[in-house]
Amino acid sequence: MREYRFRGKTKATGEWVYGDLLHVDNRMCIIPNINVDDIDVCTLEVDLETVGQYIGLHDKSGKEIYEGDIVKLCDTNPILFRVEIILARYGYKTVFKLLDDGTIAQCYFLDKCEVVGNIHDNPELLMV
Repeated sequence: MREYRFRGKTKATGEWVYGDLLHVDNRMCIIPNINVDDIDVCTLEVDLETVGQYIGLHDKSGKEIYEGDIVKLCDTNPILFRVEIILARYGYKTVFKLLDDGTIAQCYFLDKCEVVGNIHDNPELLMV
């Protein structure tokens, strides 16, 4: 079964939090820990622009890959991709966009890829 997990930067501290997504009106919150035996559920309001979904895959070191991550194809001539989830003909799909020209590519070599940052913390990587 696919894992549905999200991340976002908290409005209060700017720190990344991971967990389930709660969308109420025009606000989004991450629920970092749900204990069904405990009524107290902690929610942290996050910046809507920073919310990204876990794509269900890992890079070569085992790090989870999220929408908005910047991934480097590790070889002698590194290539950078931006991870996006887009609406396709029959639902949503994950794509890897080349940073230099926006071409959508399928990344079949995730065991050779490495997450090197994300579009929120590392905007300098977008200036390839």
